[in-house]
Amino acid sequence: MKVALIGLDHPHSLLHLNSFHALNKIKEVYVWDDRKIKNEPIDIKKYFKICCISKDLKEIAEKKPFFVITALRHNLIKDICLYLIDQGIHILAEKPVGFNHKESNQIFNYLKNRTNKFGVCYINRADPRTKKTKEIIKEGICGKILTIEMRMLTTSVDNRDPSHWLFKKDYSGGGILNWLGCHFIDLMRYILDDEIVSVYADTEIYTSNTIDVEDACTLILRFKRGQIATLQLSYILTLSGSGYNNKSGYDTYISFNGDKGRIIWSSNEQPTGIYVESKDKKYNNNNKRNYYYSLDISEAYGGSIGENFINNYIQWCLDKEDPLSTICDAVKMSKIIESAYESAKTGQKILINSS
Repeated sequence: MKVALIGLDHPHSLLHLNSFHALNKIKEVYVWDDRKIKNEPIDIKKYFKICCISKDLKEIAEKKPFFVITALRHNLIKDICLYLIDQGIHILAEKPVGFNHKESNQIFNYLKNRTNKFGVCYINRADPRTKKTKEIIKEGICGKILTIEMRMLTTSVDNRDPSHWLFKKDYSGGGILNWLGCHFIDLMRYILDDEIVSVYADTEIYTSNTIDVEDACTLILRFKRGQIATLQLSYILTLSGSGYNNKSGYDTYISFNGDKGRIIWSSNEQPTGIYVESKDKKYNNNNKRNYYYSLDISEAYGGSIGENFINNYIQWCLDKEDPLSTICDAVKMSKIIESAYESAKTGQKILINSS
C-alpha cells in the first residue's frame, strides 16, 4: 500500500510517519515537505519506508497514494484538501479541517457527489474507554446523564515554543481550544450521541510570551437532550517538561454523571481504564467497579489506539467498516469552536443550530 504525508511543518508530522512505519500493510511512503526552514532533516534510516520527499505537491499526487494524512498549518488546509480531492485521493486529516467554519463547510460541500473518503484524526474514538463508556451509558447503568466534566491542563507555553505557528492566529486560527479542546468536545458528542445547542466561553492569554491566541479557556456546553457540560483547558503546568511522551505534561479529568451513577476515566498516571459507580440493579452485588485495558505497544501516533484508528480508516476506504469519524464531525466541530470564540468576544451565550 502506498500512502503519503502532506506536511512536515506540524507538531504531529513525525508522529504520523511513526504510524506509517508501525503498519505492516504500508510499504511505500511519500512526503510533501512544506517547511520554509528545515530545522531537522528526516532520518531516512529510521523512516526507511520513505521513497520520496518533495516540495512539489503534484509530484506526490502523481504517485497515486491510496490515502494521505494531511498535517498542515491551518491556513493552508482548505486549498490543499480541495486539490487532493480533485485528484481522487482519500484523505485522513489532522484537526481542524480548515482555518474556520466557512472553510470546513467549503471542503464538505466540495466532497458532495465524490467518492473520496475523508476522515478526521479524532483518535480518542478508538480508545477502549470510549467504547465502554458509550456501552454503559446506552445500557442505562448510570441512569440519565445530567452533567459532563472535563479538564485538560498541559505544558505551559514556556515549555513549548512560543514562536511556533500554533501561537500565531494568522496561521492557526485559534489557541488551545482549537488545537486540543476539540478532542474533548468530540468525546462528548461521540459518547453521548447528541449535539451541542449552545455554548458560553471565556478565554484568556496568561503567558508573558508574545502570542496572540488563548492559552486558557473555560466552556459551558448545553446538549440537545439537556445535559450540561463543562470543559477547562490551559497551558499552565509549569513543572512539566515538553514532549508528547511525557506523562507529567498532562493533567486530565473526564466524568459522565447521571442520576443513578457516574463514570470517571483514569488519569494519565494510572492504568488505562474507567471507574464506574451505580445504584442500578445490574450492579447490586458490586456497585463500584473498575474496568482496565491492556494496550498493545505501538510506535504509532497515539500508540495502539492511534494504530487502531488508522486501521479503521483504511477499512472504511476499502468499504469494509463504518468510519469512526468523517468530515461531518469536523464541520460540526468548527461551528462549535467558532461559536465559543464568539461567546468569549461578546460575553454572551451563543445558540448553535444542531441540524
